[in-house]
Amino acid sequence: MVSVNIVVYNGARFIADAIQSIIDQTYTDFELIIVDDGSTDKTVSIIETFNDKRIHIIKHKKNLGSLNARITALDASNGEYIAILDADDIAMPNRLKIQSEDRKSVL
Repeated sequence: MVSVNIVVYNGARFIADAIQSIIDQTYTDFELIIVDDGSTDKTVSIIETFNDKRIHIIKHKKNLGSLNARITALDASNGEYIAILDADDIAMPNRLKIQSEDRKSVL
């Protein structure tokens, strides 16, 4: 399994597209760990609209910074591999499949 980590702070403008790009992957054996780093916009409510058991959201009560949020995501990850996606990025549909097949590749 691959653990996909997204760290987000006030990313309401982009987060839905980032999440959808992971849900739409051709490789489906993943968990999506999203750490909301104390957002004050509608980020959390947007994340919560996704009904997928592979999505796990962790909410920081206040902004602790991206390094601490990434550590939180890594600590919560159960996958053999870790894939990192920024909250304002979109993954190509076969990203996880290609990278999980090539174990020498960095996810």
